[in-house]
Amino acid sequence: TVDSAARATRAARPTRALPLLVLGLVVLGALPFYVLGDPVDGVYEAPLLFWALGGSVTAQGGIWTGIYWFVALPAAYVFIAWWCRRAGRRAGVAVRVAPLAMAGIGLLILLVAILTQSAVPIIGDLAVRGLTPLLPIAAGLVVWAIAERSRGLAVVSVVYTAAAISACLYDWANVLPYAVLDGRWEYSLLPNLLLCAGVLLGSAAVYAVLERRGARA
Repeated sequence: TVDSAARATRAARPTRALPLLVLGLVVLGALPFYVLGDPVDGVYEAPLLFWALGGSVTAQGGIWTGIYWFVALPAAYVFIAWWCRRAGRRAGVAVRVAPLAMAGIGLLILLVAILTQSAVPIIGDLAVRGLTPLLPIAAGLVVWAIAERSRGLAVVSVVYTAAAISACLYDWANVLPYAVLDGRWEYSLLPNLLLCAGVLLGSAAVYAVLERRGARA
């Protein structure tokens, strides 16, 4: 029947949960780089590329912070595109993740190009906390939602974009009970990353459950 064919098509469709899961894990992987402390040796001589990709004078990741984002994000997009294309070929149904990858990598390159033009980032407060690499993910999600014409992805993209911008502009540690961090200021940036990772991983979990139910329907 038409209904059973539609259900089979939905079941065979590569999951949208995987791109969200991979991007969430990339954000989680950045946590060790954002533990604060005394200035790292050589940080003041670091190239502007370091500052453009999340570098901070007091972040203990040092120059590796920028290297992490510059490697991890493109690698994540390449893996997502490869996996979805491979799964789509097997099933005969594809998820259009090219817009997600192209927008994410494109904004990352644009961000680097803009911020390396001057020692003082022209986007001001957005760069203060060194979390600007969260923004290309938001751009990718927005473009992906438009390309897929998906209301669900649109909601995810709006929520994540709000989380990413707020993470760049505000210290979410300020709203946590004192006992959570116990006065450990060196961990004050981690709630910002956890907020964004939580949106991505939570959305991946919701999609996984919904898609599994749809496959069983």
